[in-house]
Amino acid sequence: MELINQTNGGHGSALLTGYHHALTLDSEYIFQVDSDDQFLPSDFSKLWKMREAAPFILGIRAKRHDPLSRIFITKFLKSSLRFLFGTKISDANIPYRLIQRDFLSSIIHCLPPGIFAPNVFISVLASKYLGNLPQVPVTHIERSTGQVSLIRLGLIKACIRSFVELIKFSTLLDYKVSRMKLELNQTNNDELKRLHA
Repeated sequence: MELINQTNGGHGSALLTGYHHALTLDSEYIFQVDSDDQFLPSDFSKLWKMREAAPFILGIRAKRHDPLSRIFITKFLKSSLRFLFGTKISDANIPYRLIQRDFLSSIIHCLPPGIFAPNVFISVLASKYLGNLPQVPVTHIERSTGQVSLIRLGLIKACIRSFVELIKFSTLLDYKVSRMKLELNQTNNDELKRLHA
């Protein structure tokens, strides 16, 4: 195991640091999960079994154990993504996802700089590229360690910021997906091209 320390720049910054570092490693797949002990390691096998069907497998919280405010925001996000992008993503920001390395690399290159919630944008790009995004129910349990980083006013401000970022991104979506296709067509990963071109 390798630990990476950085100045606290928020959840999105930590995610991108982790993704960028993972892309430098000699691995075919990258699995992302938060460290708040709200997910079960055993559910990983559900995603792993589907790895040959798609380069991006998304977990979804079948029953979410979070405050009502966060559950409401997830529902609002789901509706917003369907309205803005025509996607049907049940849990776009869930930190439980398995991604093929080259596929993640193509997405990372298409992300706007400085975004607050990169996992939402990653889910949208994957959904638009694949057409049918695999979503696997996983167990979600109540938080027993740490503290929620965004509460009350901070959470509202974060949601407004993310919504504005998504609106701006919606005007660039077709271009971004075309860029992904171009990059993936140039990759040496013949299996990825065969399955998902």
